Amino acid sequence: AEAGDLLSVSSPLFTMIPDGFTLRYGPGGPAVSTEVVSYVDGTIVVQLRGSEMRSTVPGFMSPSYEITLQAKTPSMPNPTDSMIRIEVRKPGTQVAQLPVNTNDGRDQGFRLVDNVLLRLKKPPQNEAPPMAEVDVELVVDPRSTAPTELLLMAPLMFNFTQDCLVRGGESGEIVSCTLLPPDSSGRAMARLITKAGGLTAPTDYVVIRIKTPSMDPSDPAMRKWFIDVRDDETGLQVGWGEDATGVSIRQMVGAEVIFSGVPQIAGQLSIKFYTAEKVDAGGMIRVIYPRSIVILCDGAFFEPVALQGQIDCYNNAKLGMFDLVMARPMPPGMQAFTVTATPPDAVDDPGGNIFKILVYTPDGKVVDAAMNVPGNRIEHGITLSALELIWGSSDGGKASQISVGFELLAEMPEVEPPLMSEVVVTLPETFEHVVTRASHIEVLGAPFPFRNPNWLNVDNPRKVKLLMDEKAVATLPLGLYRFSFPALLPTKMPKFNVFLVSICGPNLDGTNATCSGDPQDPRVITTFPLAGFQLGDEHPSAMQYMAASPAIRLPLPLTTLALGLLSLLFLLPRPSAAATPRPRDVGSLG
Repeated sequence: AEAGDLLSVSSPLFTMIPDGFTLRYGPGGPAVSTEVVSYVDGTIVVQLRGSEMRSTVPGFMSPSYEITLQAKTPSMPNPTDSMIRIEVRKPGTQVAQLPVNTNDGRDQGFRLVDNVLLRLKKPPQNEAPPMAEVDVELVVDPRSTAPTELLLMAPLMFNFTQDCLVRGGESGEIVSCTLLPPDSSGRAMARLITKAGGLTAPTDYVVIRIKTPSMDPSDPAMRKWFIDVRDDETGLQVGWGEDATGVSIRQMVGAEVIFSGVPQIAGQLSIKFYTAEKVDAGGMIRVIYPRSIVILCDGAFFEPVALQGQIDCYNNAKLGMFDLVMARPMPPGMQAFTVTATPPDAVDDPGGNIFKILVYTPDGKVVDAAMNVPGNRIEHGITLSALELIWGSSDGGKASQISVGFELLAEMPEVEPPLMSEVVVTLPETFEHVVTRASHIEVLGAPFPFRNPNWLNVDNPRKVKLLMDEKAVATLPLGLYRFSFPALLPTKMPKFNVFLVSICGPNLDGTNATCSGDPQDPRVITTFPLAGFQLGDEHPSAMQYMAASPAIRLPLPLTTLALGLLSLLFLLPRPSAAATPRPRDVGSLG
């Protein structure tokens, strides 16, 4: 065949698509230049451009030619109904003039399978916790097929339980589900057997049990589930289907880990999370942490914060995890606790600075988890430790003194020291400070190098911000830096009853804003979490630190004030005419 000759490929019932047509000299060989000139229904015609097709000696396969094209397949044809014909002819004629070995229309097409519907359902939002055994509804519509065997293939890292059938359907359409060895790509497989006669209608509430991975695949294409439906009498595949999304992995919301990143200095590490699951007595919280961080969680090294009842902690430093076993049920909602942690010089664990939090039932089943909780960064150049949280009275709805601070344990580096621009105290939710003037801040240790004249910011009722002289703080002497301030206590303590003391660096050039105090704020050098107290608790050092603190008088409601004045008018004796009234001192509180 010469340049300009025509080559046609035809097959009944198929719809030929012009895009991607290629003609090669031998399988995988160089391409022969062609151009599509027509494509109608089951026939596509191309013209040779600038090259020729050489003839083949009868009885030999070299040279042979390979055609690759796209086509839309019909619905379940018999292979004999879609024979393939290839012809080569000269332009201007419809009669094949050049013989080829497939121009007789006797080459069978390939056997097609039906497109089976596949869906996995996990109400209400098709989500499941990580690392859990989960029951999901399996929906299969066999369409025109009547398979007796279903091979279900899960995305990578998903799996099935050994006996994975939980419910066979309203009419018992599925009788068994068995875990199989993985396929060649590593995907887990399960074999489901139908009742006698095969699956002839969509499944009706068939439930299987799967095992979820730690998180969703990063590539959405890797989330697909596949099903291969077969007739075990003939051994033939009769259908194929896929679910493009399947079940999504839902990480436990609100999970957060906060600890000071100052190397080799022990301090509290707070953990909080929100779960919608109730866990019965005997349940467990497991925390997997970087093994380079030293964790202590027994006795005084543990604070339950939101957890109730007896909590026993079992720490396995070699495996990098600790378990909290709860004697009482854990209700749904926000949960929080603290342990003691000593950060390393660098977190060099293979998994990075990542924490995993898992909630287990008493029988060891995961019901909720967060598998990718970032830890705080390690901060060199500043050697600080948190001072103990001290409080005064602890009556709900009344004011108390709160005392926090830090200890500077080593002198600042001479070259490019990290500058402490602000100290930000964030109170737990439902707490409010009642600082209205600078005199409400009482320094109880070494003097702070405050930034004059405006060194106090209390615009946010849950944040007390002390602004430092950035030049003076570079040579801050070693010592204890403690201060106190008044706060109004709530009538009920919040679940995340943890105070945060953040040390912030300077503003970026061209900006003039105070530091948020959020541990993830780029300006925050380090944050110290301090477990709070309960209403009615007394701190043993309260008298030592709070005795000299002036009482804070909260404004009285107007009605109370008016009644007080009225009582005063009735109780005071009427002055005699000879008496000389004494003027009241201006500014007096009495």
